[in-house]
Amino acid sequence: RILVVDDELVVRDSLKEWLEDEGFQVDMAESGTEALEKLTKEAFHLMLLDIKMPGMDGVEVLRRSKEIRSELPVVMMTAYATVETAVEAMKMGAMDYLMKPFDPDSLVPLIVQLYQNIERTGERQIEVGAVVLASGFESYDPAEGENTYGYGIFPNVLTSIEFERIVSGTGPNQGKLLRPSDNKEIRKVAWLQCVGSRDQQADADFCSSICCMFAIKEALLAKERSSGNVDASIFYMDMRTFGKDFQRYRDQAETEHGIRFVRNRVRANSA
Repeated sequence: RILVVDDELVVRDSLKEWLEDEGFQVDMAESGTEALEKLTKEAFHLMLLDIKMPGMDGVEVLRRSKEIRSELPVVMMTAYATVETAVEAMKMGAMDYLMKPFDPDSLVPLIVQLYQNIERTGERQIEVGAVVLASGFESYDPAEGENTYGYGIFPNVLTSIEFERIVSGTGPNQGKLLRPSDNKEIRKVAWLQCVGSRDQQADADFCSSICCMFAIKEALLAKERSSGNVDASIFYMDMRTFGKDFQRYRDQAETEHGIRFVRNRVRANSA
């Protein structure tokens, strides 16, 4: 999306027509004030900004636009170019400078090239509802191991992903914590960490660094789904809380929500 800011209607309409013919989505503003209002409400990939406008001039709009959307590329436009004005605009973050009057045969290819450069080398801010992180790890399948805490034998021994389905509102019990073995209410849950990792005998001496926070999140969800009635314990080797506020999240789980943390590696033959 491109925002064209110019007080002359003929310039706005011409740029809109030329650029839309190239497949761009174009919005327009006839003043600096209107442009800043649009930037506050919507995201654009490029702004074409006239320097000389009544009221708020383009240099001031450029300065304020960087406060609203610092990542927005801006190209200045003017028929009154001076070296001083150009230098000032470039210092404030303008990426280029175009002279009026425009010739569509030369202007449009230039804008297309600028846009392609932005897409190839620049950063884009995208508004999304969720982010899915693909870490590259393969999920450990305990069914392939030997004597993995009775997984596949005892119905109540689950993987973390399987337990995630139980606590999910779209899961088999609509979020109710029921034991798979007899559909009775769950009273106690133990999370055993580092199963399938940090084990040289299994040729997996690495740590994925994500299971710790995942277990804490599941334990808190279990507490929430049961109104605090579930006894939740996490048996761990080391709690990897390296992210921002992760340690505080872990401490609050223990002190405010009653999650029990036990430093101990539970062996399969002791389960």
